[in-house]
Amino acid sequence: MTLNAGRKASAGSNQTRSNKPSTASNSSNITPEDESERLSADLALFLSNPSLQSALADGSLDLASYSSTINSELATLERECIALHRQAAPDIRILRDEMDVCDSILAGLQEMLLGFQADLSGLSGDIRQLQEQSRSLAIKVDNRREAEEGLRLFLERVVVPPNL
Repeated sequence: MTLNAGRKASAGSNQTRSNKPSTASNSSNITPEDESERLSADLALFLSNPSLQSALADGSLDLASYSSTINSELATLERECIALHRQAAPDIRILRDEMDVCDSILAGLQEMLLGFQADLSGLSGDIRQLQEQSRSLAIKVDNRREAEEGLRLFLERVVVPPNL
C-alpha cells in the first residue's frame, strides 16, 4: 500500500468539500449532523479507491503504520514549510521596508497635493475677485464713454462755432 493512494483519496475529499468552505472560524459552527455527513463522505471516498479496497480486502493495510507514515510526512512538510518561510523572511522584510518607504512617499505626496489644492482654491477666489473687478471697471469705462459721448454732443450744440 503506497501513500500516494491515500493522497489521491485525500485530494478527492477536498474536491468533494470544495463547495463548503472549511475555515477555523466555521469549525465552531459545525453541527454533529454536518460532521457525520463529512465523515461519511470521506469514508466513501476513501473506500472508493481501488488500491485501498484491495489492501483492506487482503489485510495488507496496517492503519497504525499508515498513520505514522502520514504523520512523519506531515512533519517533514511542516519543517520544509518553516524552512521556506525562514528563507523568504529577509525578502519579506525588505519588501515591508520598501512598502513603508512608499507609504511615506505617498503620504508626502498627498500632503503636497492637499497644499496645492488649497493654493488653487485661494487662486480661484482671487480669480473670481479679479473677474468681478474687471466687470466693474468695464461698466465704469462704458459709462464714461457714454458720458463723454453725451458731453460731446451737448458741447457741439452749446458751443458757438468761431466763424459765427
